[in-house]
Amino acid sequence: MNFINPYIDQANTFIHSDDFFYYHGIILISLWFFGSIIAILMRKVSIIGHALLFNIVDFTTSFFIIGAMIRVYPHISDRWDQWSLLKKGHFIGGILI
Repeated sequence: MNFINPYIDQANTFIHSDDFFYYHGIILISLWFFGSIIAILMRKVSIIGHALLFNIVDFTTSFFIIGAMIRVYPHISDRWDQWSLLKKGHFIGGILI
């Protein structure tokens, strides 16, 4: 299991970096729009390619959602009252979806 520790450390550093939420938004929007369209069209060519692309979209989405929860969850009780209604809705929607 020691071979995976550097990757976990690198992911943890990225999750807590200043750029994380920028990439969280840009990558998720791009994946859900372009990645899903390409995966849908790929079904006409290859069912394996279709499944592979949707797995990439799903795994990347899971990484960014779980990363956001890891970063935000410890501070919810301290900052919830300071958040705008839009940010609260975004957070609750992320949990529900």
